Amino acid sequence: MIPVPSPLLLPRPPALGGIRQSLRRVVAARPAVYLPLRACRRPGTVLDARTDLVIEGAPRCGNTWAEFALRRCRPDLRLAHHSHAAAHVKRALSRDIPVLVVIRDPDAAVASRLAMGTGAVTVRGAFLDYAAFYEALASWRGPGLLVADFAAVTRAMSRVVAALEARFALDLAPFDDACPATRAAVLAAMDAHARAAGLARGAASRSNPLGHDAAHGARLRAARAAIAAPGAARARARAQAARAAFGADIAGA
Repeated sequence: MIPVPSPLLLPRPPALGGIRQSLRRVVAARPAVYLPLRACRRPGTVLDARTDLVIEGAPRCGNTWAEFALRRCRPDLRLAHHSHAAAHVKRALSRDIPVLVVIRDPDAAVASRLAMGTGAVTVRGAFLDYAAFYEALASWRGPGLLVADFAAVTRAMSRVVAALEARFALDLAPFDDACPATRAAVLAAMDAHARAAGLARGAASRSNPLGHDAAHGARLRAARAAIAAPGAARARARAQAARAAFGADIAGA
């Protein structure tokens, strides 16, 4: 008799990853569906009645740097973050909770995401995820939502902090971009978080956008080549259009 492998040992068909991504894009725009699921998986990252600020954006757009830089400005700041779902932003705005949305050039964001090597995301799927997030929020722009691009968040966070304080009065201390000790403290906090989450230092610095290793550099070069694949051209164009239409309140130098 020929042994039949356990279903748990069978490789997952590649198509299933695409189906899962597509389903998540639909659910991630619907607060009533997405947020209860997110609260079960990552309860400490979802907004509640005590939340001071929500930070969201597509993956690899500066979410983590923004989070830890703001914690440096006010350690007791109650943040909800990292769902990468428009539903989180919609719910926050509907409850008058301030939101910081981060944004980045889609080519750079998708290449960085692919270089992380986490999950079964495809080039096309990553561009569609990016586009879906910002498209879903296009009609939600208003005084309760501040948009900062990646360059501002990672190199001019002082401007982002000042804008947040002026608009939302969050009692934030100023952030000194020029101070090496300040930047080193933020990076150390990010790395400590990664270690606590069980991430190997070389894999990344997935939580540290400014301190990658050589292996990550090689993966990033390969990812940059992959994003130009013909099969992803339409999704890439859609992501670029979403970026141009969404804009940013605070752009980097």
